[in-house]
Amino acid sequence: MTRFHALVVAAPLLAVGIGFAVVPSDSPVARGPDSAAVDRGIRFFEARVADRPTDVVAGVELASRYLMRFGAKQDIDDVERAETVLQDVLRVLPGFGPALARMVPVHIARHEFPEALAAARAAYEAAPRRATNGLLFDTWFEVGQYDSAVAALNRMDPGTFGYLTRKARFAEQTGRPEIAHAALHRACRSSNTLRAGLGPWCLVRRGDVQLALGNPKAADDSYREALAARPGYTAALMGRAEVALGQDDVERAERLFLAAGERPGGAEGFEMAARLATFRNDAVAAERASALFERAASDPRYKRAFWGALAVYLARRGQRDSALALARADVRQRPGPESYHTLGAVLYETGKLTESRDALDSAMTWDAPSPETRFYAGMVRIALGDRDAGVVLLEEALADGLAPDHAAAAEANIRTSRTFNVER
Repeated sequence: MTRFHALVVAAPLLAVGIGFAVVPSDSPVARGPDSAAVDRGIRFFEARVADRPTDVVAGVELASRYLMRFGAKQDIDDVERAETVLQDVLRVLPGFGPALARMVPVHIARHEFPEALAAARAAYEAAPRRATNGLLFDTWFEVGQYDSAVAALNRMDPGTFGYLTRKARFAEQTGRPEIAHAALHRACRSSNTLRAGLGPWCLVRRGDVQLALGNPKAADDSYREALAARPGYTAALMGRAEVALGQDDVERAERLFLAAGERPGGAEGFEMAARLATFRNDAVAAERASALFERAASDPRYKRAFWGALAVYLARRGQRDSALALARADVRQRPGPESYHTLGAVLYETGKLTESRDALDSAMTWDAPSPETRFYAGMVRIALGDRDAGVVLLEEALADGLAPDHAAAAEANIRTSRTFNVER
């Protein structure tokens, strides 16, 4: 099943990776965030910073709580608030390691990956603790430098929440969902719930892996439980929409994607809803969802976060120059499988087939290419005359699950290619 990620900062990065404290919990997976406590902490440290502007410890604590609240509510304004406070701290005490560490999630939330990597390196140099390696893993992973990411992971303390959740993330990305499931199970069962509230996050991650393992009912149960703990949780709504797609319930999936789009960081839900409405031949609903996506994805507060989705969207609407500019800029700032997939998809949609094939081949050099990557790689090979290879890729993509519009296109191209081969 294709995974459309909501804009959320990974919980380990917000919590264990930068040293947040923990509180005991009898049921770590079921417990949601204590938002009232976080808000009280914000008010306390806002007053402390206002009274003592040079108190760098209070500034870091305030930024930490803004990031905790962002992790729970996904209000991008909290990222802006955290950045402003951290910049003030670093003006008072340049090179202060805790402030540099908290700049990493600020940058990653907005897909500013070169800046995130620079901050992670600086934080590690300032305080080369094992936990700081988690920040290096997060940034190396995002830019597709898996060897460096694994090296950082191996310098962390095995068995900790931060280590296990990152191990799970890497295992899932490299096509080993069984290992990811085992690591997440250990992490979410053994860890105390953090003040930021890791219960719903754990449930969504568990649902994602269950979906990859081919257990849609178990995945949906996990997403439902996450929504019960945190109503309106964007990632859980996205997950439930994907389950609905796998059950060929297009209208329910569309409703869930629209609901996700209404939540903070869920812009890609609107884009998927538009695709599904187009598949249903509902031009009015498709145009309405498209307009909502374009407005949400262009929100300057999110910086580069939606560059990839926006590039493919613009390419499909014939805005070639803008689409290619965004896709190529995305590759420059994070040369990994996702950005090369985006570039390949945009090049295909704009008719640059040879360049598209090369970009998609680059995306597939990383382990476990997504069904969407294999879909585009198959389509471009068929368009270039390599029908046999294209059919193989399309069949693999269909087996792993495609959205209905791409599934229909894949099936049509497979039939046409087989007919061509028989007639030849």
